[in-house]
Amino acid sequence: MRDRPAGREVAGGVPTLGNSLCEVMRLNMSNLPIFRPDETQSNKLDAIYDVAKKVRLAEYFPEDADGGELDPAGRVMEMLSEHFVEG
Repeated sequence: MRDRPAGREVAGGVPTLGNSLCEVMRLNMSNLPIFRPDETQSNKLDAIYDVAKKVRLAEYFPEDADGGELDPAGRVMEMLSEHFVEG
């Protein structure tokens, strides 16, 4: 194992992609929605939530205020990947 220089971290490709998507979204908030399979956070792409939340078109309930990154004006649309496979 190589020694890492002080003050540096090794970053994986997926979290780096998440940070890049965050910047692209920040620069294109009015015309760039994100459509992706579910599990944005567990797939380490959750940096996107720094600038855009998940769209929620249905009624809100008290349990939705649990930090689930929901917003009526959200720009991230998660869809179950199983639905894509069936199509």
